[in-house]
Amino acid sequence: MAVERYQRALLLALLAEENLRLVSVWSPTLLTGLCDFFQLHHQEILTELEASRNPLAARRARDILRTWQGGTDLSCLWPQLAVISCWADGPSRAAADELRRYFPGTVLQAKGLLATEAFVSVPLLPGRDPVLAAGCHFFEFLSPAGDCLLCHELSTGKRYEVVVTTGGGLYRYRLGDIVEVTGFAGALPCLRFAGRGEAVSDLCGEKLHGAWVGKILDDLLGSCRFAMLAPERSSGNRGYVLFVETKALPAGLACRLDLAMAENPNYQLCRQNGQLGPARVFRIRQNGALSYTRRLVEEGMRIGEVKPTALSRLSGWQHHFDGELVA
Repeated sequence: MAVERYQRALLLALLAEENLRLVSVWSPTLLTGLCDFFQLHHQEILTELEASRNPLAARRARDILRTWQGGTDLSCLWPQLAVISCWADGPSRAAADELRRYFPGTVLQAKGLLATEAFVSVPLLPGRDPVLAAGCHFFEFLSPAGDCLLCHELSTGKRYEVVVTTGGGLYRYRLGDIVEVTGFAGALPCLRFAGRGEAVSDLCGEKLHGAWVGKILDDLLGSCRFAMLAPERSSGNRGYVLFVETKALPAGLACRLDLAMAENPNYQLCRQNGQLGPARVFRIRQNGALSYTRRLVEEGMRIGEVKPTALSRLSGWQHHFDGELVA
């Protein structure tokens, strides 16, 4: 498989570097995928590394074999690794938490919101969410009620869509990114990425938004290895399925999910009219993130462009995950 070949080649190259101090990626799933691959195939990976013509790489393999005792702590792979910079909020939060378990002594720095069109926020203060990059552009924020606010008018705990005017010519451009204000650093708000506002699934008028779905999954599941809601369009099963990989499923998860989604009046109406069936749960046994990545790569996406998401508009995911419907 193309994804596995890529992971093997990249892992071999990285393992040969004993002085790795900084890793900067966009999605944390790129690194968690490498860590999962190492745990599954460490014997053949280290054997190949030891057989390398590069004497430094061969020594690295012997060092790892001597120091790694198994388990999830992979700090010995790169003992000098000090910082991992990646997305750590919204749909990426679960994968970032997993990285912290893999590298417990390494600082995980959450990237700010860096869109192609504009820098929105930058990591500035330890233990705080990234701060608004007020010196880069002119920012406005749309509330769910449609009010347009400036940064000093924002409220802690509320969510807003980012609107930016740039020196490059964008005027009051809606990025589509939703941020949550988690406090203030002086006069500037600290912003946590919550999701993409325009990620909408609409089978029959329910109009589910990705950021809203992400908040529901956070409330119901907290942190888990993989969680994604997706529509199911097959005959007789028109509705939504939660694909989740976790050690223990919360009791009554399908019912609680359906009730939470019914807070959207459009979804509630579709359920009442029989246009949508009840939400269901598909429990993934293993490798949820890898299976998700593999499908998107097979359909033409580059592996570096794959992003975690709380809501997929694609259907047919049951054929791509190892697991079963449990509710």
